[in-house]
Amino acid sequence: VGGSAMGVESVVYDTGNKGGGTATQAIYAAVAPDYASAAGLGADMYKSSNGGATWTAVATPVSGYHIPHMVRAADGMFYVVFTKDAGPGAGGPGRLYKFDGTNWTLLKSVDPQGGTNFGLGGVSVYGTGATTRIALGVTNSWGNFSGQQIVQLSDDDGKNWREIEATMPGE
Repeated sequence: VGGSAMGVESVVYDTGNKGGGTATQAIYAAVAPDYASAAGLGADMYKSSNGGATWTAVATPVSGYHIPHMVRAADGMFYVVFTKDAGPGAGGPGRLYKFDGTNWTLLKSVDPQGGTNFGLGGVSVYGTGATTRIALGVTNSWGNFSGQQIVQLSDDDGKNWREIEATMPGE
């Protein structure tokens, strides 16, 4: 693959049994699209229900995208970032989805508009349900301009978003 394949991009353990005295058996792994293609894999995400002994493909809402970050919230929901280009500084389009193990819900979409090519990067989640707080990194957005997106925050599980880092001295 010309030295560009990235392989496994992220791994998340379903820690729903934390403190239960048994090892976590459910594991999700995201595979870079170029590597999935080179390896003859049929998907960009896989799940193991037996501690990694076997893996099955997970149908995702978009294909051919990188999945740089996935996190599991305390209520068992997974928050999964999709971005078209590889990072760091990945260009878009980008998407943030919530995943309950079966269903995908789009929470944020960043498409190239008005000459921008923003992607998405890191995601952090706190809380559960309708008041889940989500911090989401916007990539490929360098500069110092009005409306610049760097870190988006939602206090209501992705229904509304606001910028919290644009043109701040901590850049």
